[in-house]
Amino acid sequence: MNLQTCKQLDRQIGQIDYSKDEGSSIDIVASNGDVDASTEEAADADADAPKNKEEMKLQLLHLILNLPQTYALSVSRRPAKHLVTSLALSLLICIVVATKGNLHVDDPSKGWFTKGTTVANRAAQEVAIRSRIRISSRGKEVRSLKEEGEKELEDLYCSGSWYTSSKEMLSPDKINLVTMWKIDDSNEMSMSALDAEALYEMCIAEEYTLRVLSENDLCHKCPVEGAFSTYEKRRRMRSQEEERCIQPYSIVGLARVYISARYGFKTLGTEHILPSLSCERLKRAWTSKVQKMFQDVLLQCTSYMLEEMQLKPATNEDYSLCKDFPIMAAGLVDDQFSHTGRLVYTSSIYATKSDPASVQFMYDAEKEGLFRAPLDNEHSSFEDDLYDVGMNTLYATDKQGFYELYLEGRLPIEVAISGVSLMIAVVCVLIHTRSPFLTIMGVVQILLTLPIGYFVYYFICGLKFFPFLNINAIFVVFAMGADDIFVAVDMWKYTRQDLPSLDFSTDKVAVYALPKIAFATFVTSITTAASFFASAGVKTPIVASFVIFCGILVMMDYILSIVILFPAICMYDRWLEQGRRSRWISFFSVTVPKKKSSDADIEVGVCGEFDEDEVETNEACIVSDSNRTDSLEVTATFSSEERASQSSSSNEIANDTDVSDRRTILLTSYYNLLHYLRWPAIFVSLGAIIVCSYVASGIQTPNANSQMTPALLPSNNRYERHREWSGHLLAPKLMGSREVLFVWGSIPADTSHRMDPGDTSILLYDETFDPSNDTAQVYLYETCKILAHNTKNYTFLQQNGGGLTCSFQAFHDWLVVESQSTSPTEAYSKSCNGATGLPVPSDTFHSCLIAYSDLHQNVVMMVHEDGLVKLVAFAARTRSSRFSSVEDQGQEFTTIEAWSNREKMDAPNKASAFFFSSFDFHLLDTLINMTTSARASIGIATACAAAMILLTSQSLSVTVVSIISIGYTFVATIACLVGPLGWKLGLFESILLSISIGVGSDFVLHASHSYSMAPENCARREERTRYAVLHIGPPILGSAFTTLSTAIIMMFAENQFSRKFGTILIVTILQSIIGSFVVFFALCDCFGPSKNHNLCSGRQNPEHSRE
Repeated sequence: MNLQTCKQLDRQIGQIDYSKDEGSSIDIVASNGDVDASTEEAADADADAPKNKEEMKLQLLHLILNLPQTYALSVSRRPAKHLVTSLALSLLICIVVATKGNLHVDDPSKGWFTKGTTVANRAAQEVAIRSRIRISSRGKEVRSLKEEGEKELEDLYCSGSWYTSSKEMLSPDKINLVTMWKIDDSNEMSMSALDAEALYEMCIAEEYTLRVLSENDLCHKCPVEGAFSTYEKRRRMRSQEEERCIQPYSIVGLARVYISARYGFKTLGTEHILPSLSCERLKRAWTSKVQKMFQDVLLQCTSYMLEEMQLKPATNEDYSLCKDFPIMAAGLVDDQFSHTGRLVYTSSIYATKSDPASVQFMYDAEKEGLFRAPLDNEHSSFEDDLYDVGMNTLYATDKQGFYELYLEGRLPIEVAISGVSLMIAVVCVLIHTRSPFLTIMGVVQILLTLPIGYFVYYFICGLKFFPFLNINAIFVVFAMGADDIFVAVDMWKYTRQDLPSLDFSTDKVAVYALPKIAFATFVTSITTAASFFASAGVKTPIVASFVIFCGILVMMDYILSIVILFPAICMYDRWLEQGRRSRWISFFSVTVPKKKSSDADIEVGVCGEFDEDEVETNEACIVSDSNRTDSLEVTATFSSEERASQSSSSNEIANDTDVSDRRTILLTSYYNLLHYLRWPAIFVSLGAIIVCSYVASGIQTPNANSQMTPALLPSNNRYERHREWSGHLLAPKLMGSREVLFVWGSIPADTSHRMDPGDTSILLYDETFDPSNDTAQVYLYETCKILAHNTKNYTFLQQNGGGLTCSFQAFHDWLVVESQSTSPTEAYSKSCNGATGLPVPSDTFHSCLIAYSDLHQNVVMMVHEDGLVKLVAFAARTRSSRFSSVEDQGQEFTTIEAWSNREKMDAPNKASAFFFSSFDFHLLDTLINMTTSARASIGIATACAAAMILLTSQSLSVTVVSIISIGYTFVATIACLVGPLGWKLGLFESILLSISIGVGSDFVLHASHSYSMAPENCARREERTRYAVLHIGPPILGSAFTTLSTAIIMMFAENQFSRKFGTILIVTILQSIIGSFVVFFALCDCFGPSKNHNLCSGRQNPEHSRE
């Protein structure tokens, strides 16, 4: 920077007056030109005169522009005060969080479905409707339980109805212990679970498990007297046992029933309670002939179930033997059994208690292996002939019980893993800063980010839902915090190196360095936070909560770096300025000369007092940029002896350690190589962008499957394997046949909090709905028949309606029968006023339909209040299922939507407002919303990055080069994930890819900022590129190493989200290094602006002009 340039700056900007008195402050005075004595006197004379608006605006603008410098001066003068104040306030917030924050991790199965979308609003009302109907239909049962104690439970379990009622066995509020069986892979082609040895092994294991459940009172029991067979009565009477757990629902139980019922299933249920055959007798009776007969019947009944659900073409086979075969048996055979005739997967379902204490006890027992019958069992009745015939066994619950408990138990381990990641970050920061003090302050800043971020999340944003995904935000904080520390320390060091030899005071360095540090870290922080907040538009609460929490943490980390790290750096520098020697301050001996009182005052500008000839050559180009904080003229007081002392020590400051020299040599060598190969590097980079874009475009969207939540555990985890094995059963395939509910009388809206999955919507009635008039009754009757039986052969409905019953047709038939009966029921006589069928007179419709509904529960899906039918719903089965492709399911949804719109136009006014809903459509809506939100957030994050680059560089060419580099990072990352790793755009992948654009753009943002801020003696693009490589290279590489280390540690976590997060961080950081050090620097070396003289190349700045 030459003398003329400094004078130009002095005329344009204000002054800072450094007084030699210790207690004096540093004043910032506005000046539009040289201030001489006459103007000062005139200003004093007019001090009391009223100021016009223009002057006030100029003063306000001047105050705003100088806020960073004012804060920097305040911090540098009183760093300890600022640091202690910031720490005290932070600790106060931590106390509030600890006492009032209600910090806990919510159920991992919650929040995976969208809220607030059209489909989600319909689903919210469907849940409210089903809950209301279930409560209404169970009202008498609840009252009966209160009156008769446990009689209802005895009727349910001890009468055998539990085995034949899918509603009771699979009820949402019941949790059953389930054993999954699988033929070992080595025997899969030669063995079946129907073999006698396999049945015997399963039978012995079931008996042992029942004993454990009975001893710990974990199962539903029935009295021995009157419930069990003679064989078991004698056995239990000898052991003085009065009651016993009922048998599990399993293939062993079906085999026992088949033999005891003389090769049929007529006694299904009662024989299941306790069989007449012991395991040994079952094995002896299970001859190859019996096995073949049972297998044939099982195959025939499996085909019957598939045809009933229209998952297999109809045949003319005789299924009379299957009329007593329960549909729940689909949970006992695998989905390939009908093709191979070999049973590879099967299950055993136990009637266990569902209270939290019982589920916890069963989970603990399963972890200890108590359910598995050991070979050296002390009970002789289980010891004989107990051997392994190649059956693999897994124990879990049919709901998320064990799964959730395991995830909760893993939380301390996941936190411990994050602690290891923190230790690695500490080591990296310590090596980079070479100061234990700065390292500790940096770690304190990172750690305080978490409770302060939660304070903003919980108290300010009002978000109560805290999913387990938020634990992974710890790794984001470590990476961003380390990056801020590296940039802050390096920019302070380079500022002190690049200042003229006279300007060594901490106050002067702070004026120049702190605003630059704040701006540089703000650029990356706001871009990364924007990538998180851009994903907050997703309607899935668990994902939205995660990205919002991460975005808050990024911004809180930035704020804490200003209020904690900045004062710590000033204290560190002032200690060095005072000549203190301590390993606590620094591992190396670094001296910053102190100012002394002077006799002679020498005024120097921001560049110092030197001639134009003193400007270093362009090849050196090591003078730091100061165009952001050079807007101040500095008046300092020094002695002539001190100037010589400071000048002689400047080399010591510039080269304080051999480490800096080695890094400079390595980066200079790298730049020379890149400069030599810049054109080949550009062509290779452009080719890589094209190839990676082609590969990335092939990313696929997975099908919406039967799992309500994504796989959270690795495939080798026993509970995840249990889920996987359960997916091979025939039951999920049968349940996958979509049932759509058409609702009249409800408004499709959600009154619950969008970010709280635990908050459910209330039922909203459509007051315009009135089914009592004749036209509405006829319309509902005809529509019900269409939906239940597909009488008009619609393409989106199953043939013959999938075997459903039309409730209004059943109501109509009941009216016909009752009207012709000589002794009609009391409900008909009192409520229907002699109605002979639909339409019913409007004045009796409500009472008649309510009476029929009370008489035949679960036939009519309706809600009534105050004697009025408020809501009616019909079910229909569609052709596609949740296992169909996303495109097919989306097309079916569009078809049904179009049909509904046409029907609304033709429907009567009182019944024209209806909607349809389905759990499967809700699952599909979640997947589609995630992918579309991911694409939108990627665009928003990219636009934010481009805007920040244009703002900082004020150069279109630098912005274009940066966007190309960021584009390479993004497409290369996706290509690596899609190609070698085979990722699909699922729920986890969508959100991780959307936030990767923010993480992947940080290095390019740092590089573009450093390139744009090159000083005026780096006028050529090659010099500016080399300047950027030398100055921003070390913090980028340090941050990359820290983030990579953190990501590698994340790979040791067991939950799949952490592993995928770690994987995408590793790939993104590696590609970001290539994108910044190869693509960006090569493009800048060839096409970057040489001078910042206009918007197309850079901003106009007189400092960047050469004389």
